[in-house]
Amino acid sequence: MANKKIATAFLEASSAPPAPGPGSEESALRRRVAELEAELDRLRKSVSGPNAVLPVREAILSETEKAAHIGSWFLDPETMAVTWSEELFRLLAYDPAVDTASPEKYFQRVHPEDLPRVLKTMETRTLQGKILPDDMRMLLPDGSVREFHTDGVVIRNGSGPFYIVGTVMDVTETRAAERNAERMARFLKEAQSVANVGSWLWDSVTGKVECSDELKRILGMSQDEDLNLQNLLSRVHPEDQEKAKRARDESFANIFQVPKEIRILRPDGSLRHTLSQSKRIEEPGGNLRILGTIWDITERKQLEEQLRQSQKMEVVGRVAGGVAHDFNNLLTVISGNADLMLEDYDDDRLRRIRDASDVGAALTRQLLAFSRQAVVKPLGLDLNVAIRDIVRIVDRLIGEDINIKLDLSPEPVVILADVAQVQQILLNLAVNARDAMANGGDLFFSTRQAPGNPMNMGIEPARWVELCVRDTGQGMDPLTRARALEPFFTTKDPGKGTGLGLSTIADIVTQMKGTLAITSEPNRGTQVTIRFPHSSIKVDTPAPVQLKSRKGAESILLVEDNAELRELVRLFLVTAGYKVQAVGRPSEAESLWAVEKDAIDLLITDMVMPEKSGKDLAKSFLAAKPKLRILFISGYTPNRNGLGEFGFLQKPFTRNELLDTVKALCSAKQASSTGG
Repeated sequence: MANKKIATAFLEASSAPPAPGPGSEESALRRRVAELEAELDRLRKSVSGPNAVLPVREAILSETEKAAHIGSWFLDPETMAVTWSEELFRLLAYDPAVDTASPEKYFQRVHPEDLPRVLKTMETRTLQGKILPDDMRMLLPDGSVREFHTDGVVIRNGSGPFYIVGTVMDVTETRAAERNAERMARFLKEAQSVANVGSWLWDSVTGKVECSDELKRILGMSQDEDLNLQNLLSRVHPEDQEKAKRARDESFANIFQVPKEIRILRPDGSLRHTLSQSKRIEEPGGNLRILGTIWDITERKQLEEQLRQSQKMEVVGRVAGGVAHDFNNLLTVISGNADLMLEDYDDDRLRRIRDASDVGAALTRQLLAFSRQAVVKPLGLDLNVAIRDIVRIVDRLIGEDINIKLDLSPEPVVILADVAQVQQILLNLAVNARDAMANGGDLFFSTRQAPGNPMNMGIEPARWVELCVRDTGQGMDPLTRARALEPFFTTKDPGKGTGLGLSTIADIVTQMKGTLAITSEPNRGTQVTIRFPHSSIKVDTPAPVQLKSRKGAESILLVEDNAELRELVRLFLVTAGYKVQAVGRPSEAESLWAVEKDAIDLLITDMVMPEKSGKDLAKSFLAAKPKLRILFISGYTPNRNGLGEFGFLQKPFTRNELLDTVKALCSAKQASSTGG
């Protein structure tokens, strides 16, 4: 205000009109100067008095402190007197008209939890002779907690400190905003990590690319590695380079960009599938930015592939049921008639027919294994015996230009397994080896006992039985080897492979709680190593059963809708002495049963037939005759619910298997009727 009055007075003096007459200008000017000097003298006295008016710049500073929520303090090192600004009084909730500035009053406001640290910091700074920035909380009388940031400077002259001045700033809202920003940044980072989405931002002015940590992980980059458009494109799979460049050009041209699937090749050679999208952002001043996201969808692609495989397996399961029923009927007829002919004619061509039917049966079991409809009967089995048995069949299948070599353990290697499944494993591995050795070679079968890992007791068995099947064929490259166990994956020509062999083996081994490993290199052959849990079950070699022991005289009702199979089974039974009545439909069986049920000792029925299932037919007969013996013949796994004891024979079966099963059922009936 004083400066304003002085400025106004000077303006008035310079613009006042001169008095008339000689010397009037000089006398008027002298009078005005005298007035101004008097005003200045009055102002000097006013400024130096006890009620001095603050200079303009101090007033401006005071208003600035209020606007910025910054208080200031001044310390005179000589008198140790402390002066607070008006804003500091307000920040600390003191009244400048009542309270006096002092360090004690300041520390009274420091939050009790922060006070020990603040005092320790002040002590350290005093020893160091300097003031450093600090943060602390203040607990005000109304119970509110405010966050303050303090700073200061020591003004020195030649001999030491001249004075010390400091600032205290209320940063409560600022710190809250910073924490919220940090929280949101952490949230965004975690969200990107959970969603496998990385982001990048390109600036046309700097030409640099800012990217998130998740994007660097997706690209296989280290966190300190810089990213630009060039090395971003360098990570793209060669086959997707043009697609990625078009996506970049669309962003520059402000064309709406739909998400594009782009494969990424990491420096370690691993492949990632990504979904890429970007957006053009124009800012004031012509600055152009491009914001992009890259979503790692590798796991999603894998799940989609697994779903497709699952759907394939569902189809296979449905097909397998029909194949098991129809194809197994056909195989039983082929193998059964071949066995009958071999009894009269020991001919190599008949043996080949018999062997081919065994291969067909193995294929059927392979399909049933995928549909989980295969009948599994785990028993103690010497793997050496199973290998010697299968070699007799394999030797005729693989050709004369492939040599089979055995290196079997000198002592039994016993596992708990289903014989048919083990035969399926050995046969599939032999066929794969044959196909890999088009020009001939060697096929090795070896077995040995291997110890388990003592550190993993309870997780793996104490001992393993190890089977190695090795060939000298064309081998596999790393990509083929990595996919070898996938269902339906095959490198064979169309019509020469189903892609189910190794995947079936892997599934069986998993069910047996074993392990499987494949070692292979191009032109250096392939070795499949399978480890089965060793079993302590004693394997007894069954005594050969003479054919005469299979003879019987019981009365049997046979129900089978396939005419050729029905006639073959009837012939097997009749030649063994049984009295057989054979029909093709359940309704015919019910008509016959109504008349002759008292004379029928055994019902042999297919599981799947028109009109009525074999299970329902057996239930109705058992209701009238509880001691009736039942034998199901089928390619399906039977459900025992509500049936009690019964026999089951999986198709395809041999004549001896049929007669042995029938004899066992009839013998059990006789034993129960005599009380033996």
